[in-house]
Amino acid sequence: VLGLGSLVLALWAMSGLITRRLVRPLDDLVKVVRDIGEGHLDARMQLCRHDHGGELGVVAHAVNSMAEKIERQIAAQRELLAAVSHEIRSPLGRLRMLVELEREGQGDSARLDSMDLELKEMDGLVGQLLAQSRLEFQNLELRSFSAIELAQMALERASIPSDVLVDEAKGEI
Repeated sequence: VLGLGSLVLALWAMSGLITRRLVRPLDDLVKVVRDIGEGHLDARMQLCRHDHGGELGVVAHAVNSMAEKIERQIAAQRELLAAVSHEIRSPLGRLRMLVELEREGQGDSARLDSMDLELKEMDGLVGQLLAQSRLEFQNLELRSFSAIELAQMALERASIPSDVLVDEAKGEI
């Protein structure tokens, strides 16, 4: 009985070691995929030379390839975003100068103020684009607006007084 118990204990320990050796690469793969999902695109699956030929090697190679492609696409997107943002800044500067020249020529003040407001907002958006082109994608910040806030912003851009907006749930704003 003691010999049989020792044999079962030895087999149990060996099966645990074998199982751990088989499962460890899968644990590593899960960690790499999670890292990539969290924005750490430099994470790669490292396999020992014995694992390259099997199914796990194929999956690891596919994950590494995917991470490299995503990394290249994001870098290209950042470069494009920065280039477009810089290109938009020049016409904005010219438009701002034209608005100021029109002001000096006694143009319609309300219309010029509205144009100037739009130019400032566009310049702010371009500034945000430039800033985002320098950030990692996990650092981007999403903002949420209520329907009322969005409607008020749209009315302001269209130079329509916001008193036409009615919140039926709360009454007139």
